[in-house]
This record gives sequence, C-alpha cells and structure tokens, in this order.
Amino acid sequence: MSSLKETFEDLNRLECFGFSPTSSSTKPAHIANGWFRRVIGKRYDPVLLNQTVIHWTQNGEINPSEKLLADNPSVFEPFQQSGRLREFKEFRSDLKLLVSPAGGAVNKGNRQSSYNITCEQHLTEDYNDRSVGAFLYHLIATELGGARSPVIDLLVDILKKPKDEVSAITAPLICNAATADVVVGNYPAESVFKKRGKQFQSAVLQNLRVGFDNIADFEANYGGGLEALRRLVAFGVFSVLIYMANRRAELAGTAEIVPQLLYFPDRQRNTAYLASHYTYNFTRQAIESLYTERLRVWLEPRIGPKPTAKKCENFAGELDFGPASTLRQEQFLMSYQSYVSQLTSLNAMAEALRETIFRDLSGTPLDFYRGLGVKLGYLRPAGNNAVRKYYTLEGVLLEAVLASVLPRGETTFRQFLDDIYARYGLITGGRPEDSELLMSNGIGHATVQDLRANAGEFRQQLLSLGWARQFADGVLVVRVPEGFQ
Repeated sequence: MSSLKETFEDLNRLECFGFSPTSSSTKPAHIANGWFRRVIGKRYDPVLLNQTVIHWTQNGEINPSEKLLADNPSVFEPFQQSGRLREFKEFRSDLKLLVSPAGGAVNKGNRQSSYNITCEQHLTEDYNDRSVGAFLYHLIATELGGARSPVIDLLVDILKKPKDEVSAITAPLICNAATADVVVGNYPAESVFKKRGKQFQSAVLQNLRVGFDNIADFEANYGGGLEALRRLVAFGVFSVLIYMANRRAELAGTAEIVPQLLYFPDRQRNTAYLASHYTYNFTRQAIESLYTERLRVWLEPRIGPKPTAKKCENFAGELDFGPASTLRQEQFLMSYQSYVSQLTSLNAMAEALRETIFRDLSGTPLDFYRGLGVKLGYLRPAGNNAVRKYYTLEGVLLEAVLASVLPRGETTFRQFLDDIYARYGLITGGRPEDSELLMSNGIGHATVQDLRANAGEFRQQLLSLGWARQFADGVLVVRVPEGFQ
C-alpha cells in the first residue's frame, strides 16, 4: 500500500489542484518564474548573475569580488581600475536588491533561485513554484473558441524585447547563460481545465480567464513593460488563491462562489474587520473540507460506506504512516475516536486522515494559502503573530483587479461591486445584499453601518488613486485614471 504522503501528493496532483500547495515559503517570484518559463518554452542558467549577487552565505564569503573581477575582465571593465574594489562590492549589493525578490528567493546556484524577472534570461529551473506555474500557463494557454489568451503574446513580447533598466544592467551577466527547452505536457489534474463549448466548465476559471484577457486589453491600450509584468504576476497569484478557495464547491457541483469581505482600515478596527477575518476562516474551512472529502472518496472503496469500528482499526494498522509510524498510528486512532462521536465512521476516518497528514507536513495547504496571500498583499496584517487576518486590495494588486474588470471605458461603482463579487467573490459592504450574503454563510459579525463605512473607505481610495470620479449628483463612476490614458 502506498504511504499517506504519496496518497496526499496524488490527491494534490491528480484531483485537487494539479499543483502542490505544501510550502509557506512559496513567493510570487517563484510562481512568476515557473509560469513564464512555460510561456517562453525555455529556461536559463545565468551563472555569472548568480555569482555576482550571491556574495555571502551563512558559511562565510563565496564568489570573492577579486576573483570575479579577475575571471571576467571584459564584463566588469569599469571596475578594473585600481581602487574601485569597494565600488564593485557596492554594485553587487545594489544589484542584489534589484533582482532579488522581497523576502529572498535568490540562493547559491540557479536551481533554487528565482529573480525579479524582467527578461527571459532571468528564467531558471527553480522548482519552488510547486507546479503553480503550470496551472497559470494552462489557464491562459488553453484554447477557448479556438484561441489562447492574448496574455501569451503580451508576455512573450515583454520578456523577449525588454526595454527596462534592470535588463540593461544585467545584460552582460546573462548573455552567455546556458539554455534548455521546457516541455509543458498535459495538465495532471484532468478535471481542472475541462471545457464546455467555448468556455471552461469551471465558472471560476472562466471568470479568471476573462480577467486575464481584459488585462491584456488594458496593457495594450494603457500599460506595458515592467508594470504590466507586475500586474500580471499579482493577478496570477490572486487567481491561484481564488481558485483554491472555490475548488471544493466546484467539485461538489455547487454554483455559489465563496465570499471574501475586503476590509479597508479606517482609524480604528470595527465589525467589518472581524467579518473579513471570519470570511478568511470560512475559506480555510473550505480548503480543509476539500481534502477531507477527497480522502473520503479515496477511503470508501477500501473500507466501505459504513465501516465498523473494528474494520477502521484494522485498516489503520495497514496504513503506512512513514517515519515514527507507531506514534502516528496512535495519534490517528485518537483523532478518529474524537470525530466518531459526532460523525459517521467513514467521515471520522477521513477527518482523522486529513488531520494526521497535515500534522506531518512542513507546510500545509492552509500555510501555503496564508503565506502567499500575505506576500501578495491580499491578506493583512503581515506578521506571523497576527492571527486575525483580513482581506484587502492595495497597490499593484488593486490595479490588476481593476484592470481585469475594467480594461477600458467606465462603469458605475455599484456595477463594479456587482462585477467583483460575480467574478471573484469579493464584497465590500457597499451593496444592500452584502450583509444578507454574510449572514447566509454564518458570518453575522458586521453591522450594516460598519459595512457601509467600509465601502465608503474603498470609494475614497478609488477617488484618491484616480480610479473613480464623483459627479455633482453623487454618482460615482469607476474608470481608468487619466495618468494611464
């Protein structure tokens, strides 16, 4: 019998998502790297770039500056003059700040390094995207109505024809990078990208695909360049989080999208803040339930729909719990006993299995979701000790979501709120039905007054950023700012 670890990996790869959400250290840069190398169809090994930015490790100095200068006289010609060694060291430090993502994703060697990508030669074989890059690639590369998303051509054009200063600075360090082809292949989780006619069968994926297409339209008219890459990466990571939240309902055949209340902080936190936190907990429960239900499906043909207590105990004895198997088996049986008083024996077994598997993981899907959400800026506060997370939109992510809904033209604020809920499940409290929607999901922590105030903060944010205009009759219109036009 396969181990529980292998069973869990198969569930992720073949049924749940097609990628492995098992690390809280996965960063947007990792995902961008895995995504873009599949779009370009190549990966590179920019050894000199890595040697230049990696100067010190925990074990001391590596890649000494003197050796780099001696081995690469033509590349570092401006620093060859006597007395310029200090300037070269400062250059190395500054370059690392430019190409290394926040929180660090550049390490010794390119096999475990992802850079702030500005051109195709920055794409490495780093595997730390956990195959999320394949998910995003298939989301935009699957032909719908006979065509791929225009985002493909946009990304290829930006990465193959860079016009930014970072690419210019790194050009001498990457020009001789070894290259290899990337073969994408079929997506392992066959049920994810199923089509119905000219659309994805998944309503969530279809809405995300339309969002990407709209961003391509927006960038063609108003953006492009590095800012386009930043918005696309932000929306890509956002897409992963939205899909994770809704995959359970999708497999269950439920049409309702999981609501996520955006909170926009005022001077003091109010009941809207608490409600946003509870929608975060609601999403976490949906992800947990996805795994429990998949494990129940896995268990039923092995122990039957109504197994006896003895049969459950015997089956537990046959399971491969990996290292410390005896201890893990005892913990599993204790979990089973705690659940069986409230659930059927089959459901109790599934819950106990999920709990046991999650306990042994260095990073659970819940850790992955939280860590990626924080790094994206979708979840706040950022600190690990900040238990009460809430959803929000800010910075590049806010721009990306706006562009995904409004690639050009304008719409009323109310219509915009309807659109972001219908497509992504985002609510602000600005619609009369938002309070009832929260209540129907068991989230009754926000007063109508606080929800309205929260939406008012969002209105003000859009106005201050130029993404909205208010007319004399009080009507607020969301539109592309003049700065983009």
